[in-house]
Amino acid sequence: MEGLDLLLERASSVYIVVSPTAVTEPSFPARGYAGASGRLDVVARAMAAPLHAEPEAVSVGVLLGPPRPPVAIAGTSACLGGRERSAVHAIRLALSGRPPSGCWASGEGLEYVLHRASRHGFRVVVLKEDGVDVASAPWALKGRRAYVAGAHVDMPPEQERIVLRYSRGTVSLGPVSLLTSHALAYIAWSRRLLRVCGDSQAGMPG
Repeated sequence: MEGLDLLLERASSVYIVVSPTAVTEPSFPARGYAGASGRLDVVARAMAAPLHAEPEAVSVGVLLGPPRPPVAIAGTSACLGGRERSAVHAIRLALSGRPPSGCWASGEGLEYVLHRASRHGFRVVVLKEDGVDVASAPWALKGRRAYVAGAHVDMPPEQERIVLRYSRGTVSLGPVSLLTSHALAYIAWSRRLLRVCGDSQAGMPG
């Protein structure tokens, strides 16, 4: 098992999903796990989604459901794979104490994850519908960023208070509600597009 600090040291950005319902032990079935796992499928899908566009990033799931919250699980693209099912499998192994290579799991909570991310120079950005339009906040898409979002339900108030203590800004992707996986994928692809366009412009003669 790799340590969280090592994963963060190598990461370009961090995508954090907070679920108040996802279970914290591997008692759910291998198939038909959505309800039995407290919607861990939503967490797995959201963790895997941004890594298609930004494979050098790290995704973190903060699980607050029964029976022993909190549990934080971090994973790279190599660990989580590119699909919901592969990510659920990796999370199951992590919850059983056997995290695959490229994954980390601990009985730590959101504050620990944000503290370590901040120590590694990541600026925390909250994704929320009442935030500033991301189109007018280019700072939110550049540099070392840690993006925090709820799962299929909002973060509990105490978790939101923790996030806001670390946050440098709250951004919105527009007035239409999006699935967390779609929102994080949008952020990741936007970051990649900005990087590609910036590299292209940098190579052009003045």
